[in-house]
Amino acid sequence: MFRNTVPRMLILDVFRESTVRHLTADDVYRMLVERQQPVGMATVYKVLSQFEQAGILQRNDLGQGRSVFELPMEGEEEHGHLVCSNGEVSEFTLPGLKEELSRLANAHGWRLTGYVITAYAAPAFNNNDNDTH
Repeated sequence: MFRNTVPRMLILDVFRESTVRHLTADDVYRMLVERQQPVGMATVYKVLSQFEQAGILQRNDLGQGRSVFELPMEGEEEHGHLVCSNGEVSEFTLPGLKEELSRLANAHGWRLTGYVITAYAAPAFNNNDNDTH
């Protein structure tokens, strides 16, 4: 593993204490600045990458070059993310997802090693807004 450094502990504290579950690298940096913690942006990126590789954080690619990080929660393996074009992110759970994906992988002679489910959406229109009569 790696040793506990001040920047690593500060960044981990941001995730533990945040009321927001999904944080970008910019979010983490901004929160550290607000806390008057001297951690540079390059260090934030490096630590987030290290935490992802160590399994401490999960990285989710939300498309258009946007990634968020979250602390994995016990019992939440079977969840995905619904990303709205307005930037909102919502989680959803699909019980049995891991088993179904494992079955699909096995059918191809493979072994499931991980998965990421991200669905994309746009704000719905009110039917009354589209009426032309």
